[in-house]
Amino acid sequence: MSIQIDLGISSPQITPIITEKLGHKQMGKLFLGSAAGASSKNLIVTNQIQAVLTIANESNIRYPKDIVSEHKIIKAEDDNTENISKYFDECVEFLAKNLLEGKNVLVHCIAGVSRSPSFVIAFLIKQFNWSYQRAYDYVKERRPAVQPNANFVRQLKSLDSCSRNRNENALIK
Repeated sequence: MSIQIDLGISSPQITPIITEKLGHKQMGKLFLGSAAGASSKNLIVTNQIQAVLTIANESNIRYPKDIVSEHKIIKAEDDNTENISKYFDECVEFLAKNLLEGKNVLVHCIAGVSRSPSFVIAFLIKQFNWSYQRAYDYVKERRPAVQPNANFVRQLKSLDSCSRNRNENALIK
């Protein structure tokens, strides 16, 4: 079945990033989106989202526990001074834990272009030992609007160089 996805930044759509088995484990699906998509109860329910990672300095999106059982909020700006790398480990662990429990997970920021894709890329680098370029290309192919800011790219490339061949702590193998 082919899925047509409107990737307009202001569209309340969410994009499936991981929908199949990666590595050797069956897991939930990973979605990437904007605040508009994250606020759409219809999209959350239709895609059976059970866990949400919000990357935004300001967010008033809240979910009923019977729909979204896990909601983690990371307060971070999309600018050239924000240190997002300090959140990589806890966010990768949050994503891996929920995906391995079979939950569908949404990662979102305001536009779904810079912050949230950066955390999905970090997840792919740390959990699958992918290079920055491979992870970026994988996410970009699925959501063409993705464009992490230069500061985030530097931090992701640093994570890549530190993580290469050292993913023995990966929860998903």
